[in-house]
Amino acid sequence: MTQPAPTLRTQNALSFSHMGFFVRDQARMVRFYRDVLCFTQTDEGQLGTMSVVFLSRAPAEHHQIVLMSGRPEEAHF
Repeated sequence: MTQPAPTLRTQNALSFSHMGFFVRDQARMVRFYRDVLCFTQTDEGQLGTMSVVFLSRAPAEHHQIVLMSGRPEEAHF
């Protein structure tokens, strides 16, 4: 009998931390990381004029990913 393939909800193989992304639609990106990639929002706040949201899949880490609002439309990075 074969075992079913692990899913993102059962497989916790991601191992990284402190990655930051400038995003244009922060709410949409938070939903994607939370609902699709199974991250938990651990914190949020303001950094000057930018909104920041912290997400993690590792209970021992405050954040693995930071999503920052304010990505300029003309930015091609």
